[in-house]
Amino acid sequence: MSPPWLSPGAVPASAVADLRPYSNELSFFEVPDDADNAFIERIVVAFAAKRDKVDKVGYIVFDGAALPGLGLNLVPSPGAGDTPDAVVNALHCDLPQMTGQNLLDLVGVMSGSAPLDILAKRLTSLLQTGVDNRHLDKSRMNRKLLTEIGRI
Repeated sequence: MSPPWLSPGAVPASAVADLRPYSNELSFFEVPDDADNAFIERIVVAFAAKRDKVDKVGYIVFDGAALPGLGLNLVPSPGAGDTPDAVVNALHCDLPQMTGQNLLDLVGVMSGSAPLDILAKRLTSLLQTGVDNRHLDKSRMNRKLLTEIGRI
């Protein structure tokens, strides 16, 4: 829900808080069109598996069809994916050469989608399952996290 002071169609400044370009580039994981919710969660869990502790993880799934019209083109970069899940890493993409305006345009696209969360208790279970099913490579996970989820 938007704050009452926000004009229709405007995006609150706090929406950009989690979007931190590195060298004017943002990383994404492109979700296949036929992906179900379980696969989307696998992507989020793989990203969360890089942390050193279990905590709520937030994410947004948005339709990237509008990006090229804004001068934003996802570039596949599977070698740059650094999660402990090789399948997820193959979905890694970058938005290179980002400008401040590009970032604002991207936030506008993303603001049409609701933010989602995986709470810590569920994340623990999903991480355990990922390790048990060998989707997550334990050697690429933080030892503290593995201890916390009981998979050391």
